[in-house]
Amino acid sequence: MSESRSKIQNSINHSPNLLIKGNNLLALHSLKNNPRIYGKVKLIYIDPPYNTGNDSFQYNDRFNHSTWLTFMKNRLTIAKEFLRDDGVIFIQCDDNEQAYLKVLCDEVFGRENFVATICWEKKYSPANDSKWLSDNHDFILIYARDKEIWRPNLLPRTKEMNTRYTNPDNDPRGDWKAGGFSVKSYTAKYDYPITTPSGKIVYPPSGSCWQTSMDNYEKMLQDNRIWFGKNKDSKPQIKQFLSEVQQGVVSKTFWKYDEVGHNQIAKQEIKALFLSSLRESETNEAIQHKSKSGSKDSSGLPRLLTKSRNDEVVSSISLENDKNVAQKPIELFATPKPEALLKRIIEISTNEGDLVMDFFAGSGTTLAVAHKMNRRWVGIEQMDYIESITKVRLEKVIAGEQGGISKAVGWNGGGSFVYTELMPLNRIYKERILHAPSEVELESLYQDLATKAFIDYRTDIKEVLKDSDFSSLSLEDKKKILHSILDSNMDYVPLSDMEDSTYEIDSEIIELNKAFYDMEENDE
Repeated sequence: MSESRSKIQNSINHSPNLLIKGNNLLALHSLKNNPRIYGKVKLIYIDPPYNTGNDSFQYNDRFNHSTWLTFMKNRLTIAKEFLRDDGVIFIQCDDNEQAYLKVLCDEVFGRENFVATICWEKKYSPANDSKWLSDNHDFILIYARDKEIWRPNLLPRTKEMNTRYTNPDNDPRGDWKAGGFSVKSYTAKYDYPITTPSGKIVYPPSGSCWQTSMDNYEKMLQDNRIWFGKNKDSKPQIKQFLSEVQQGVVSKTFWKYDEVGHNQIAKQEIKALFLSSLRESETNEAIQHKSKSGSKDSSGLPRLLTKSRNDEVVSSISLENDKNVAQKPIELFATPKPEALLKRIIEISTNEGDLVMDFFAGSGTTLAVAHKMNRRWVGIEQMDYIESITKVRLEKVIAGEQGGISKAVGWNGGGSFVYTELMPLNRIYKERILHAPSEVELESLYQDLATKAFIDYRTDIKEVLKDSDFSSLSLEDKKKILHSILDSNMDYVPLSDMEDSTYEIDSEIIELNKAFYDMEENDE
């Protein structure tokens, strides 16, 4: 193995965390060939575009219904393959597509692997200007890779739970609380009279019975596990000792905002992170070292090539101009998720060292929380704000930022991640077309499109550009046509073509890809 290859391989192997810029479907198909990730993920959490026409992630959130379902099915089908046998996926959605998404997930993951639907109270006050009802909740669908294998972790007991336990009779076993001794499922042999210490005879409520036999009751009475109240004449109750209860509690399916946060808290968390300067970057040797693992383009990003071509039309996802990110970072995310919400999800579904994936990474909340909780992570995001928001946020986490859940988990900083991107090809021209502010700017692209871009084989771009009908179109219509004739199969450079001289890919990037995909030396 060459010295360059060895250094790159060492950097990749020693950073458990990976952030990728690029189309998430293509990135997932590429990651199938990475043995450190494929089939090793314990938790996938995604918060995809909701198909509402009000998208906080700047995707085209005005999909028609069938297009949105196809968009989701393609991604969920490949995502399932990344889960361990004991893995689980949490998918956030709202009322608009929840029912349809549930049916789709039944098909992809199997109805028998449906675990539950969480209802998260995302707002703490009603929207009084709502036309119909105030939408105060989101849904989170949970599916296991194999429900017979996956089991959720218990949630830690809270101080509030423990304050319900007292010791009014100074029992040497410590604090306890009284629980009911009767049950509604009637069994005749459990229906018997009980005499209280005061001499009063009591019976179970009508239609009910005691929860155990008379013999067991006598044993519990001798063991001082039955409570008749301070006056010793009440119906019996069982003493439930704090020392004997399980050290955690099963999660409910309704998550209140005062337990796991709400949208407004999430906005405050993002604002606090980027208030001083969105573009500032802390010095961190681990990140700088990892950044040197591969060659970079002019933006300083290591490049990965896509493992295979993919024929999905990705033009339904649009990009927005990123020029105002530094001035208005918060407007990019209208409904971010609070760190406490992700903490709850990660707590019940993973343990330290497990691998967490989010391929709609957005502002990076999932990745930040996973990092603070000592989980490994993989994040994918195709929007330009990955450089100015997601990456910068994770750098701040490594530097020890104290927002969100940091104090709750004792976070003081540390760790590293590899930041890279799929090597764009036609994607570059699509973005330049989209961002062209005028006819003059658009026309300046024509030569590059005709000579460098990959055009759909059914189209002659020179004929299109000469056509008088095309010339008479509006700027936006011209953009749509130029966008449509670019071959979406060539949005990114395929790995199989990396040594094609047409792309002029330097040797370090080639070495990076061979190391990342664990290609054997004789494959070179």
